[in-house]
Amino acid sequence: MKDIFNTILRLLVKVALHIFYHKIHVYGKENIPKGRPIIFIANHQNALLDPLMIATHIDQKPHFLTRASAFKNPMVARMLDFIRMIPIYRFRDGLAAMKNNQETFNKGFEVLGNGGSIVMFPEGNHSLERRVRPLTKGFAKLAFGAREAYPAAVPVIVPVGLNYSAHQYSRSKVSIFFGEALDLENYDDQAINMLVADAQRALEKLTVHITTSLSPQEKESLKEHTDFQQPFILDQTDLDLDKVPRAKTRESYPRAFYRVLIAPLYLIWCYFKPKVQDPVFYGTFKFSIGLITFPLVYIIALWLLPIELYYLLLIHFLVLLSYVSRPV
Repeated sequence: MKDIFNTILRLLVKVALHIFYHKIHVYGKENIPKGRPIIFIANHQNALLDPLMIATHIDQKPHFLTRASAFKNPMVARMLDFIRMIPIYRFRDGLAAMKNNQETFNKGFEVLGNGGSIVMFPEGNHSLERRVRPLTKGFAKLAFGAREAYPAAVPVIVPVGLNYSAHQYSRSKVSIFFGEALDLENYDDQAINMLVADAQRALEKLTVHITTSLSPQEKESLKEHTDFQQPFILDQTDLDLDKVPRAKTRESYPRAFYRVLIAPLYLIWCYFKPKVQDPVFYGTFKFSIGLITFPLVYIIALWLLPIELYYLLLIHFLVLLSYVSRPV
């Protein structure tokens, strides 16, 4: 039942993501090894949308390490466990709480030992800044611990670069880059710092990583004109705004037509926006509103529309489903 539920949920979320975003491009899936336990590590810029983006575009059925504060409510905790979430405790949770991380790691070892996969965001927090922040060692400790506990199932680390053309806006573009796997077979037990450094460099290559100090005007120029789907082109050390690739202008008619269709959802977002304290969650809330409302449209249509028109709506949904389920 758990696997069936997660499979259906994953498909629905994938449909919703491809409706919410204009284009989602996936590169490097051939770098994901077959038959090996995998720890996917990614940059973290867009709150809940980051793990959803990875989970819906890989063939694995990953578990996720999630901040422990989300598990405070017992009912919510059971639900999160059902969808393969594992709590991870941070310094802000207190030193006493961090002792519970041993149980988290033991569960992670078991998942990897059974050939499973785990998604982690080793920056430790999220930010709208387009750069990879220094990685924590948690993913490396998990990998080495899993190798020690299950020597026959040595994990690999697959870096994932997530690049959003506009983090907080629907109908924008996303590119997902899966990099070459870092095989733990190539690291001895004392090489944890080397593994973290290699992972840092790999993520910086797969992600738009801008270390240059920019003025507010320069940041605005980047946001409006830069094609953030091409992280390999941007020079991270000496950024020249006159040389960065420019994004293509979207057609005005489809954009305007889309805005008319989502007008009711926009009004709902206007109500919730003042209540969202962290701007990083804007995109997540917008997506969640659509994810909940979109199925209701079909349910209400079943009651209100003539059966012939409802069949057309259903055919539209099936065509959309076949489109987003295609290989990317």
